[in-house]
Amino acid sequence: MDKTAAHLYPNRMCLICIDFARGALKLQEARRALGEMRVGLPPEHAREVEVALDEAEREAREAAAQQTP
Repeated sequence: MDKTAAHLYPNRMCLICIDFARGALKLQEARRALGEMRVGLPPEHAREVEVALDEAEREAREAAAQQTP
Protein backbone atom coordinates (compact mmCIF):
# COMPACT_ATOMS: atom_id res chain seq x y z
CA MET A 1 0.00 0.00 0.00
CA ASP A 2 1.69 3.15 -1.16
CA LYS A 3 -0.59 5.64 0.61
CA THR A 4 0.29 6.81 4.09
CA ALA A 5 -2.14 6.36 6.94
CA ALA A 6 -2.34 10.14 7.33
CA HIS A 7 -3.41 10.46 3.70
CA LEU A 8 -6.17 7.89 4.08
CA TYR A 9 -7.58 9.22 7.32
CA PRO A 10 -6.18 12.69 8.05
CA ASN A 11 -8.54 13.72 10.86
CA ARG A 12 -8.03 10.80 13.23
CA MET A 13 -5.72 7.90 13.84
CA CYS A 14 -6.98 4.77 12.08
CA LEU A 15 -5.21 1.75 13.51
CA ILE A 16 -5.97 -0.35 10.46
CA CYS A 17 -4.34 2.18 8.12
CA ILE A 18 -1.38 2.78 10.39
CA ASP A 19 -0.65 -0.88 11.06
CA PHE A 20 -1.24 -2.00 7.47
CA ALA A 21 0.96 0.79 6.09
CA ARG A 22 3.84 -0.15 8.39
CA GLY A 23 3.42 -3.88 7.69
CA ALA A 24 2.19 -4.89 11.13
CA LEU A 25 -1.06 -6.24 9.64
CA LYS A 26 -1.26 -8.66 6.75
CA LEU A 27 -3.99 -8.17 4.18
CA GLN A 28 -6.39 -10.71 5.68
CA GLU A 29 -5.77 -9.36 9.18
CA ALA A 30 -6.56 -5.84 7.97
CA ARG A 31 -9.79 -7.05 6.36
CA ARG A 32 -10.82 -8.78 9.60
CA ALA A 33 -9.99 -5.67 11.61
CA LEU A 34 -12.04 -3.55 9.23
CA GLY A 35 -15.01 -5.84 9.79
CA GLU A 36 -14.65 -5.44 13.53
CA MET A 37 -14.04 -1.68 13.50
CA ARG A 38 -16.41 -0.65 10.69
CA VAL A 39 -19.12 0.63 13.06
CA GLY A 40 -16.67 3.09 14.63
CA LEU A 41 -15.36 4.48 11.33
CA PRO A 42 -16.95 7.14 9.17
CA PRO A 43 -18.56 5.35 6.19
CA GLU A 44 -16.43 7.23 3.67
CA HIS A 45 -13.24 6.14 5.43
CA ALA A 46 -14.39 2.53 5.67
CA ARG A 47 -14.84 2.63 1.89
CA GLU A 48 -11.37 4.18 1.44
CA VAL A 49 -9.88 1.35 3.50
CA GLU A 50 -11.75 -1.23 1.40
CA VAL A 51 -10.42 0.33 -1.80
CA ALA A 52 -6.85 0.44 -0.43
CA LEU A 53 -7.04 -3.21 0.66
CA ASP A 54 -8.49 -4.24 -2.71
CA GLU A 55 -5.63 -2.43 -4.44
CA ALA A 56 -3.05 -4.10 -2.19
CA GLU A 57 -4.60 -7.49 -2.93
CA ARG A 58 -4.51 -6.84 -6.69
CA GLU A 59 -0.86 -5.76 -6.46
CA ALA A 60 0.01 -8.90 -4.47
CA ARG A 61 -1.69 -11.13 -7.07
CA GLU A 62 0.13 -9.38 -9.91
CA ALA A 63 3.48 -9.73 -8.13
CA ALA A 64 2.83 -13.43 -7.50
CA ALA A 65 1.84 -13.96 -11.13
CA GLN A 66 5.08 -12.35 -12.33
CA GLN A 67 7.14 -14.69 -10.13
CA THR A 68 5.40 -17.81 -11.42
CA PRO A 69 7.19 -19.26 -14.47
